[in-house]
Amino acid sequence: MQMIPLGPSGLMVSRIGLGCEVLGGADWGPVDADLALRAVPASLEHGINLFETADVYGLGRSEELLSIALGSYRNRVAIASKFGLRGELIPGETRARITRDCSARWVMAAVEQSLRRLKLESIPIYIVHWPDPATPIAETIAALDGCRRAGKIRCIGVSNFSASEIREAHQVTALDVVEVPYSLLDRRCETEILPLCQELNIRVLAYGPLGQGLLTGKYGPAHQFESNDRRGRLPQFRGDLFPENFQIVHRLHEIGLQYEISPSQLAIRWVLDHPGVSAVIVGAKSPGHVKENAGALGFTLASSDYHYLANGQRGPAASEQQSSYASSIT
Repeated sequence: MQMIPLGPSGLMVSRIGLGCEVLGGADWGPVDADLALRAVPASLEHGINLFETADVYGLGRSEELLSIALGSYRNRVAIASKFGLRGELIPGETRARITRDCSARWVMAAVEQSLRRLKLESIPIYIVHWPDPATPIAETIAALDGCRRAGKIRCIGVSNFSASEIREAHQVTALDVVEVPYSLLDRRCETEILPLCQELNIRVLAYGPLGQGLLTGKYGPAHQFESNDRRGRLPQFRGDLFPENFQIVHRLHEIGLQYEISPSQLAIRWVLDHPGVSAVIVGAKSPGHVKENAGALGFTLASSDYHYLANGQRGPAASEQQSSYASSIT
């Protein structure tokens, strides 16, 4: 497993992290809870030490189950948890009502609740889930800095912030991490956010590298998602974008045959090969998914293949691959 340092804290994290939203048990369709839980120790077996969750995932359930699944390892891995979305169960409604709250008062309360659920004395990485229009960014980041100085958190991060919001937060105290959606289907961060993070020396965690599952190649145009699966509501699975998106899936199959890897592994590798990306966060519903995701390491795309996947055109002349594909990760 490839490891990188995360900011001045010296915290070392794996370049592939496990996204643990599915442990919350909602909005991802049918999930075998036992298999999903076993994905956590399977990740440890493959050298993954980065586990990403949030207090809103299952309204705390994801954090609690992650702590149980890790056991004593929870004190030896890099857990990243997010806060700032408050969920409330409403009688008669099937989904929780979500509001944003990044006030200093909620920062203090949220970190204490996550510490309790995760059974930790300090959270390695603590991230603002979404900006809160009702709270000044300076107030939120200052409160997080206070938590860091008190030893309750180690690294500070923000998620889903614009470039200007990232710069504003970084002026309050140095950010360690920025989390962004990034995949062959969503490249918005390339224009401003990734260059800014390189300028400010902020590590980037990319989530959604598989396009919510579309880039795995497992779903065709006629696939129907169940009502409890958010993907039935996402634009990449329907409407005018569908045919264009499947051209990308076709290219993943095509290039994957050359490298003898799956579309999933190739889609993850493409994100990892961007010089501004430090690590990717990938969800898994089973140990088998973890093994497949880990197969995205051990090789690098030729430049022409990288550009072909992105644009459907061959980029600069292919250079010799830096290393051949390694079927096992050590």
